[in-house]
Amino acid sequence: MKLTTAKIAEMFNAYCEKPTGYYVAQKCSISQNTAKKYIKKENWPKKLKDITDRAIKKVGESAEQRVTRHIQLGKDMQGVGVKGLKSTKPKAATEAGKLIVDGVRIEREAAGDDLGKGDANIQINVLYVKGD
Repeated sequence: MKLTTAKIAEMFNAYCEKPTGYYVAQKCSISQNTAKKYIKKENWPKKLKDITDRAIKKVGESAEQRVTRHIQLGKDMQGVGVKGLKSTKPKAATEAGKLIVDGVRIEREAAGDDLGKGDANIQINVLYVKGD
């Protein structure tokens, strides 16, 4: 049975969602053999990679690169905050504490940590004691 261009396009779209023959077959109501045949015949792995590469080039970074950058940003904020805690000025120490909390939150969110499911909330209290 020869498939229509529209059906092949539907199959490729399914492949882009989840690149497996099983998924394409289920989503498009075709046999796995037919799905696998077109995946190989049309070289969909390469086609999908080319599309993804062009999209990344256009956007400038992949989602993985963006997450890595966000994690590093969170860590950098924590570092600045820790240095600020050594300050003898209460305002600077309070702001440093906020930087640490925000930095940890950003790092955890970027890494995919779920902050709302039983994890302890991060809280930093800065106590300023003025010497005699």
